[in-house]
Amino acid sequence: MKQVLPIQCLYAFDQTVWLEFARAHYANQPGVRWRAVLSVMCVVAGCAGVAGYYPNKISAMLLLLTGFIGLSATNLLALRRVGQARRHPFFGKMVTVIIDDDEVTLRCGDQGMVQPWQNFTRYRQVKAGMLLYYGPDSFIMIPQSALSDTAWKTVVEVLKKNEVVALSGRI
Repeated sequence: MKQVLPIQCLYAFDQTVWLEFARAHYANQPGVRWRAVLSVMCVVAGCAGVAGYYPNKISAMLLLLTGFIGLSATNLLALRRVGQARRHPFFGKMVTVIIDDDEVTLRCGDQGMVQPWQNFTRYRQVKAGMLLYYGPDSFIMIPQSALSDTAWKTVVEVLKKNEVVALSGRI
């Protein structure tokens, strides 16, 4: 049975949802692999310094600290994003997302946001659901659990029809 537009879904806009989507967003940023490689190199070099392979223990500790911060950067950025999200008027409330041929509408009580499809530059499907980007770090998130499989296929068809670019990297 084909899903008829508009598609409507409801989900809690809480810390769990924000953290899951923020981690997925930052895990797909350019340079994540290089950051991980360089962080591991810092940890290895720091361990070598602590073990006595070179005399400067302060440098060794700074390398260890730098490596551990680099390895946890995705989570730190996601937690920072959740902190910023707490100020959002929808945070902690139930949000209704309405998807039709012309736009995506978010409603929460008497407040709302409307984004026409031409504002969206790209989208990414992640394990948590879908990120619809209307700016470099601005996105609308739709949890996987909020829509049926048929509705997901219809949303993807609407995205393709409106020439919104699919990004690779399912997380």
